[in-house]
Amino acid sequence: MGKFLSWDFALVLLLAITLLIVHETGHFIAYRIFGIKAKVRRSILVPGIDPVKTVTVPKWKGILIALGGFIFAGFIVNIPLYILGYKHSYLLLIGGIAGSIVDFIWAITMLGNKTVTLQER
Repeated sequence: MGKFLSWDFALVLLLAITLLIVHETGHFIAYRIFGIKAKVRRSILVPGIDPVKTVTVPKWKGILIALGGFIFAGFIVNIPLYILGYKHSYLLLIGGIAGSIVDFIWAITMLGNKTVTLQER
């Protein structure tokens, strides 16, 4: 029980929440780079970023939007922590990859299409 009341655990938890926020910000930035207005999904169970209206984009844009969260979070959170030698950086990397599984599956489903329709929610 002592492990879960330590400062190390509190810091990992804080960094994991930061990783989630930065990840979703990466999707938002990817949408905006391609000129698509986006909004925050108002769901506690499935947080995310969605387009304001349904749009159809080329496959490569859809894949970059899907992977934008993982890429942005990697550069902003994971790589700096690894370079600084934070002892639990591997936990955040594994958590980032596990959290991005849905994004990876989303990107893979786009590979067979010429265009991708991004639905508003």
